[in-house]
Amino acid sequence: MKRYSVLIKRVSCARYAILLPVLALFLASFPAACSDDEGPAEPPPRPEPCSWSAPFLSGSIIDDRLTEISGIAPSRREAGVLWLHNDSGNEPRVYAVDSTGTPLGYFTLDGASNI
Repeated sequence: MKRYSVLIKRVSCARYAILLPVLALFLASFPAACSDDEGPAEPPPRPEPCSWSAPFLSGSIIDDRLTEISGIAPSRREAGVLWLHNDSGNEPRVYAVDSTGTPLGYFTLDGASNI
């Protein structure tokens, strides 16, 4: 049985970084009907750039079904869930594990083949 280590990097990033400039341009397109002759306002501060932590070991994946992990992605719906798949030649399945490597379940992709 293979043992895989789960290394994680945490990211910190402004989620709506593109929204602020777009909103500012939209609002700037309206005439200043209520201006008080103080001149243009200061632009909003720029969002902080994304930063990444150093990788750290969060757990191990020990599962007989996961013998050749070749893909991993974080869930977009459930925080702390990772989706994995085996290398070609295995069943067409995606497996869910938590960030410690504990298996949560799998889905078989009907009509697909793992090539």
